[in-house]
Amino acid sequence: MTPGHGKKRCPDIRVQMRILAELHERGEQYPTRLAGSSNIGYRMLQTCLAGLRKHGLVSVTDTEDGHCMIRITSSRIDRLENYRANFRPLMEE
Repeated sequence: MTPGHGKKRCPDIRVQMRILAELHERGEQYPTRLAGSSNIGYRMLQTCLAGLRKHGLVSVTDTEDGHCMIRITSSRIDRLENYRANFRPLMEE
């Protein structure tokens, strides 16, 4: 097997941080339709969210109309700030 093939890779940390920053600026929750509109592809957004969920930074719940709401896990908001601070130089490149 060729190295780097067949394994899902999480998108660039800058993309993840842009999503986190958007979530933080917009408030606690908003539909993924809005999240996907900032020229980040929907699939890439989902992959990022999976990573953020794994780290306990966001929770994603399905709504009755088939969308899902993304919510920053409030108990981890200090961790979110720390996470953003560590990667701010990458975001500003």
